[in-house]
Amino acid sequence: MKQKTILLLILTIVVLVGIILFSTQGGGAVSGGALSLEKAGEGEWTRWGGGKATLIEYSDFQCPACRAYEGILQGMEKDFGKDVTLVYRNYPLPQHQNAQGAAQAAEAAGKQGKFWEMHDLLFLGQDEWSTSTDAPTIFERYAKSLGLNIEQYKKDEPSDAVRKKIKTDLQSGNAAKVSGTPTFYLDGKKMENIASEEDFRARVTKALNEKK
Repeated sequence: MKQKTILLLILTIVVLVGIILFSTQGGGAVSGGALSLEKAGEGEWTRWGGGKATLIEYSDFQCPACRAYEGILQGMEKDFGKDVTLVYRNYPLPQHQNAQGAAQAAEAAGKQGKFWEMHDLLFLGQDEWSTSTDAPTIFERYAKSLGLNIEQYKKDEPSDAVRKKIKTDLQSGNAAKVSGTPTFYLDGKKMENIASEEDFRARVTKALNEKK
C-alpha cells in the first residue's frame, strides 16, 4: 500500500512538471501574441513582396537606430526584394515623447493608402520632429505634402481604430519579448546581435539558401 502511494505521488509530480514546462515554454515556439512572427497578418504593412522569406521589423519612428537601419533596408531591397516580404510593426518606446504620435500619423496616412510614403517622411524628418513640442503640426504638414485629405487625416489620426492597430503591434512585440528597437524576426526567428550590414545580408542569404 505504501509503495503504491509513493508511485502515485511520483507519477503526479511528473505530470505536473510536464504541464508547467509545456505551458511556460509553449512547446519551444516563440509567440508573437495575436500576430504571427513567421508571416504577415491581414491588413499589415508589407514591402518588397517576395514570398520565400518574411522579415518582420518592430520599429519606433523616433529611434535613431531604426532610422539607420532604414538606410540598410533600402540598400537590401534590390537584392532581396523579389524573395523577401518586409513587414513593419509599430513599437513606440515610452521614453520617446513623439513616437506614439508619429505611429498614429503613419497609420492615419495608411488609411488613405500612403503608409509607406509617410513612413519614409517620418524617418527622413526625424531630427525635425523628434524633440518638437508641436510634432502634430509637423506630421500634418507631411500629410499635406503627400496629398492626403486633411480633414479625413485629422479624424483618423486620433481614432480608436488607429490606436488599436498600434496597440496590437505593441502587444505582439511584448509577447515576443521585444526589448528594444529595431528588432527583427526572420521567418519567426529573432535576429540577435546583428554586427553589420554585411552580417544582416549574410543571414538573409543563408535563410533563402536553406529554402532551395
